[in-house]
Amino acid sequence: MHRARGWRHNNVEPDRLRQILCRHDERLVSRQLAMSYEKKRIILEPNELSPGAAGKYVDLCEFADESLKIAKDGIPLPYTMFDKEPRVTHAAITENKRLGGNCRQQNDRKESTPGN
Repeated sequence: MHRARGWRHNNVEPDRLRQILCRHDERLVSRQLAMSYEKKRIILEPNELSPGAAGKYVDLCEFADESLKIAKDGIPLPYTMFDKEPRVTHAAITENKRLGGNCRQQNDRKESTPGN
């Protein structure tokens, strides 16, 4: 039997391969529908499935592109993620100080103009 070039008998669907190659972990969901992962706080969004996950373990998959999938019994659960250690750049701090000074100057001008 002749096989086409590049054909393999063990081809795997791309979605299935992505699922196989992800980093699997189990996390315990708190009563507040929250969990921690990699210095981030994950909160499950309220829906008909999320209350059933409280106090139980859920499957967490981290893919190569750093996206996450959280699932309970194979059903994906929507979530919101918060960074526990927000990073503020020095440039952002400097810009905020400059804007704060400009706002004070504008308020002082406004207050010193007659009729206000």
